[in-house]
Amino acid sequence: MCGDSKLPRVLFAGTASGVGKTLICAGLILALRRRGYRVQPFKVGPDYIDPGYHTKAAGVPCRNLDSFLMNEATITEIFVKHAANADISIIEGVRGLYEGISVDSDEGSTAHIAKILKTPVILIINARSITKSAAAIVLGFKSLDPNIKIGGVILNSVFNEEHRRKLARAIENYAKVPVLGALPRSDALSVGERHLGLLTALENVIDLRRVADFVEEHIAVEKIVELAEVAPPLSSSGNIHSLRASSTCNGVRLAVAYDNAFNFYYQDSLDVLRSLGCRILFFSPMQDAALPECDGLYLGGGYPEVFAAELSKNKSMLRSVKRAAEDEMPVYAECGGLIYLSRAFEGEGRFEFVGFLPCEVRMRRRHIGYTVNQIISRTILGDSGILRGHEFHYTECEVSDDVQFAYKMLRGSGMVSRGGENYDGIVQGATLAAYTHLHFAACRKAAENFVARLRSFSKK
Repeated sequence: MCGDSKLPRVLFAGTASGVGKTLICAGLILALRRRGYRVQPFKVGPDYIDPGYHTKAAGVPCRNLDSFLMNEATITEIFVKHAANADISIIEGVRGLYEGISVDSDEGSTAHIAKILKTPVILIINARSITKSAAAIVLGFKSLDPNIKIGGVILNSVFNEEHRRKLARAIENYAKVPVLGALPRSDALSVGERHLGLLTALENVIDLRRVADFVEEHIAVEKIVELAEVAPPLSSSGNIHSLRASSTCNGVRLAVAYDNAFNFYYQDSLDVLRSLGCRILFFSPMQDAALPECDGLYLGGGYPEVFAAELSKNKSMLRSVKRAAEDEMPVYAECGGLIYLSRAFEGEGRFEFVGFLPCEVRMRRRHIGYTVNQIISRTILGDSGILRGHEFHYTECEVSDDVQFAYKMLRGSGMVSRGGENYDGIVQGATLAAYTHLHFAACRKAAENFVARLRSFSKK
């Protein structure tokens, strides 16, 4: 889409993590749908779990926006492409509004997305045990960057009606920002968690209808629509092509692992692969007996450590995956996929996995952050270049000394540290398995190289 487009939109940012952004947004999305609005959800940052709740609430896939992984043109393209099909777009931020990769830069922050997309911000505050101080918080967020338009505040964890009145009076009198909602303390916004964050939407039986009821009762939904409608028109370049179809490859079949153990995929990554000619075939490593007929395999991230017993018991699938990798079918594995391809995983017990890679995986400490990876080997994603990604895991991989690594880490922990350098990704045959997660809309060339390898394999 070229030219200026009027795309109603609003971004929900927190003062910090844990203020209730995800379920407030999910509840609002469903509340808007009840009013007849077509809603397009977006999530800032490298996140797989929160988008699952927004997808469930909206009935259409949530899209990720990330200014570390993507350039401004790609961010705008993704937003405009999908917002154009909706009446309103709801964007959930990540962490606090201004948190990014550095205190000296906007890169990777919610604020950066707000500025790129010229989007009004609603600030969510945990109001527990504060009153007038809430005004100081809003003033601070408002004044730190005058290019950010804070158009409203939502208060969470409010004690009672008197507490709400004091908070609203302080914020509106001193910070001159309207309070658009005040949510009382309740278990309506509680959701189960585990070591990587919230339970996924696939697993969680939380009733989003109840969340939407709660949001409608305590938030001025139509005021949020009014704020979204004053967002200025947005331009999209006609020269960007990361999401467009091409004739690079046609008719190749890509098997994608998808179940409770493996479901960390960016919707736009899958769309890019489809645009390059992939027919995506979802399968369950937990429940299916064997791979579908395919030309390649994509094992995404997820929770194989949580479902290790079930995965380990499915011997026929383990054999099917190992046989495909040994036959040099192109296999791309990210984090959970790496664990699954290993010899064994040790957590609360020891579980045998596929056994294709010369490594074992154990629960250890947390590794989290953005990565910058320099390709140093011949891989199915390319032979050289720089890839930006991210890592988030609590496992460590013990590898043999003769492993061929895919990446030297210019930023990030990776898999191992040797000689003062960090490395990630095992290259074996036509398999690349790494802790790093990629977004293919941000590195289309890597996706093109992968699909070209699928095409070559399909012709064998």
